[in-house]
Amino acid sequence: MAKFNIKSIGLKDLGLLIFRVGISFYMIKNHGLGKFQTVINGGDIPFENAILGLSPAMEFYLVTFAEFIVSIFIVLGLFTRLSALVLFFAMAVASYFMLKMGNSMESPMLYCLSYIAMMAVGAGNISLDYIVRNKK
Repeated sequence: MAKFNIKSIGLKDLGLLIFRVGISFYMIKNHGLGKFQTVINGGDIPFENAILGLSPAMEFYLVTFAEFIVSIFIVLGLFTRLSALVLFFAMAVASYFMLKMGNSMESPMLYCLSYIAMMAVGAGNISLDYIVRNKK
């Protein structure tokens, strides 16, 4: 197993940890958890219209996977860039939907910008990505 080198951790890595955990916490709490509970409890699918050409149920399950499971990957710093790409796509679709409905796009656009930043810089050294990358 890779050794965790405390010397390799700096303020940048701490900032990236706080950033990705903070964004993911809000995504899970405000968007993913409720959808995940709906899936687990077998509740009614709240999506009425499909945007991507899939069934509303399939789109709901995909969004739930992204907002809940993929956000957990980002908290852990696991597959961070790919996870951020998945969530960027989900939030870009949400932005389009909000625009089409005449609602504010502020929240999904802020998430989009956050995920672009994560794709650009990665998870930093306080992450499972770092451990996997430096495994000997």
